[in-house]
Amino acid sequence: MIKKQFECKDCKKKFRGSEYHLSSKKCKHCRNSYSQEVITNLKSDALAKHLLWRSCRCVLQRVRGGNYPAYRGVKCGWNKPKKMQNELMACNTFWEEWKNQSRIYEENGRRLPFRPTIDRKISDVNKGGHYYYDNIRVLPYSENSSLANAKNCIVIFLKECRFEKMVTYETINKVMKELNIVSRNTFNLKRDSGKINDLGNGYSVLIQTVGGNIKKTGKSLYNMTIERKYNIVDFENGEEYEWKSYPGSYQGSYFVEGLWFNSNLMNQQ
Repeated sequence: MIKKQFECKDCKKKFRGSEYHLSSKKCKHCRNSYSQEVITNLKSDALAKHLLWRSCRCVLQRVRGGNYPAYRGVKCGWNKPKKMQNELMACNTFWEEWKNQSRIYEENGRRLPFRPTIDRKISDVNKGGHYYYDNIRVLPYSENSSLANAKNCIVIFLKECRFEKMVTYETINKVMKELNIVSRNTFNLKRDSGKINDLGNGYSVLIQTVGGNIKKTGKSLYNMTIERKYNIVDFENGEEYEWKSYPGSYQGSYFVEGLWFNSNLMNQQ
């Protein structure tokens, strides 16, 4: 079966449907180039307005048709991008936050990590995680992406390399304040790397996904030492003595690619 192809009105080349944007009649490459050119020529409030319209359009694209598995079941309180844009601009709080993030985006060379995005405060559909006015907020692209990637992540806090506590990723900044750890950007910390990330003040964290595994690199990060020994307990006086001559006592070490905590066992303790 021959798949239908479409001709891009800019480059005149033919593309399959997955590589073609029907409404603009352009291939995705030409469409993205044009969109970037438009963004480059806009400034201040005009730039903020255009970025908001594009974000509203993307929101509706995600929730329609069921083409995005992560957004199946998610609803939107608006049915047209322009209507959504106008109502959000009419809300002073949202619009001021959006313009502020757009200004930061512009001041930082219009780099993607600083671009404003529409984020859902609650993402779980079963708990009301829809694109409704009372559930959306402005976030820079980097923070929005990190939160999306961090779903179902846990954070193990270590104090002087000893287990301190285990929390969900969403509460990491709150816990850092409780432990008097100086605030820092946690969004760039790697997940499932098996690597301990230093936070200062004697604390460090290990971030891993629930049900995940250490990403294999073929490189050793740590030298793990295991010591096994047997003790003799005098039940009359309760004293405990090390049985050094027992043949099963030993100390061994080996290199590992990273560290991993069994969160299921830890939750049972």
